[in-house]
Amino acid sequence: MKISYKYIIAAVTLLIIGAVLYYFSEIVTYILMAWVVSMIGAPIVVYLRKYLGKNLAAIVTLSLFITGFIGLVYIFIPPLINQVDNLSKVDYNKVVDALHEPLRDWEHWLVKRKLMVQEDTLDQVRHISPDTAALITHSITLDSSVTGERINIDIHLNNHIKQEQPTPPIPPEDDFFHST
Repeated sequence: MKISYKYIIAAVTLLIIGAVLYYFSEIVTYILMAWVVSMIGAPIVVYLRKYLGKNLAAIVTLSLFITGFIGLVYIFIPPLINQVDNLSKVDYNKVVDALHEPLRDWEHWLVKRKLMVQEDTLDQVRHISPDTAALITHSITLDSSVTGERINIDIHLNNHIKQEQPTPPIPPEDDFFHST
């Protein structure tokens, strides 16, 4: 099989172009975004040029884009902030307590269907290792009813949420930005 030099040259050329595009990917991204914006704005500028002139039509088109972007921000950001505020008010201990009984019912259902061994229920786990009982609110280990082998699926609901500790102040001699 004879390899043609034109295929080698084409492959090397494609590799070089790919490497340049990868190396300058941020610049290429900005260029592509500018191209898309200009393609969207060109018909608007052509329409407005009849009435306003070339420069004013471009300014009005850019103003429309900026207004549209600000409008999208005002549409999406307030509900997002509202949801973050709602999530910050959630009492996760109450959520875990509310899930405790349904998970216990599910655990009993799994034991009854022989998908879980009785020894792996939460009561048995607490009996075997009382030191970790305070950490584990609920633990379920599933078994395979077909092969009888344990499936490595554990579900743990932890009732303790890590409390963030405030960071200590940086001594002036270690502060990079304020040292002289």
